[in-house]
Amino acid sequence: MIRTLKWILMLNKRLYKKASFIAILLLVPLCVMLFSSVSKQEKGFLHIILVQTNASDAVSGEIIDDLMSDSSVVRFSVSNSTDEALEAVKNGKADEAWIFPEDTEGKIQNYVTAGTDNFITVIAREDTVFSMLSREKLSSALYKYTARAYYIDFARTNLSELDHLSDDELNHYFDTVSIDEELFEFSSDSSEIAEGKGGINYLVTPLRGFMGILIMICGMASAMYLMQDERNGTFSWAKETHKLWLGFISMIIAVLNISLAVLISLSISGLSVDILTEILSLLLYSVCVTAFSTALKYILSGIKLYAAVIPLISILSLALCPVFFDSKNNIISHILPPTYYISTAHNESYILYMVLYTTILWLVCAIMHILKKLRTRNFR
Repeated sequence: MIRTLKWILMLNKRLYKKASFIAILLLVPLCVMLFSSVSKQEKGFLHIILVQTNASDAVSGEIIDDLMSDSSVVRFSVSNSTDEALEAVKNGKADEAWIFPEDTEGKIQNYVTAGTDNFITVIAREDTVFSMLSREKLSSALYKYTARAYYIDFARTNLSELDHLSDDELNHYFDTVSIDEELFEFSSDSSEIAEGKGGINYLVTPLRGFMGILIMICGMASAMYLMQDERNGTFSWAKETHKLWLGFISMIIAVLNISLAVLISLSISGLSVDILTEILSLLLYSVCVTAFSTALKYILSGIKLYAAVIPLISILSLALCPVFFDSKNNIISHILPPTYYISTAHNESYILYMVLYTTILWLVCAIMHILKKLRTRNFR
């Protein structure tokens, strides 16, 4: 047992003499620092300036406060100068300017009762899908004010039996009525998302995907180290039946080193799930990546070919796996290991899928190992 531990420590020690392994290891904290730096910057797919032409107008002030407090992919800023906002849109410093009138409450009342024209002025550089969707946020922010005005207008026009009630009394009934049911019910196969724990900055969310790809790259690099060992006869002293397991141990040691760095990095960034779930998923993913890299080792005949394939698989993983977008109908992404690790963050069922995927990979490795032995025996 002591001899085995010493052997494992020696295998681990020699990893830190390989420049490629050190480079992969350093990429982990580098990615975390990069994403953390980006997440602290002003963010948003759109920049919209909110112009309050009358600083003492209470309603426009409340609407602007609601929009500013909303955490979303739209970045809002406030200006009291219409000219400055228009200049910012003209110069490309902002995508749109939303200009509120001096008497927003009065304009809302006229809009409801007299059917006057729209009262919020929107100045846009160009109409895009994002900009049109962003205006739904404006409609949502205005809704509670227009709904109250429509309510009072309807009561005064159609319910003469309520004429003895003042507007304040009608508003009291409006405010005290509570409807528990939601118009829309959102659900997800993720308990974490369903419970509303999705407050993670969207700019650092892809970090988990990058970490999964880095672990996979480490697994493939460790397969190349093993191929070099086999060429150099490093494990020539071992029995043929033990070489598969020796190769597995030498590879997974490298992968576990990177996985430990990833665990620490995700914990620091606040992107890790429950720590026990995270440890379990990383351990399983390490075995999964080792199996995937071993299967590629049997399929590809040489180190140069293996090295040439690593960038291709990495790019495919970045494009097809749910690093930025989750395409559930993408079957090809489920051939690549990062999909399973990334998905465990929001769907624990993927832990079981990863176990099944890993089992299939090891069965493929075992079959190919046997076929390789038979070919070698027949050649002799």
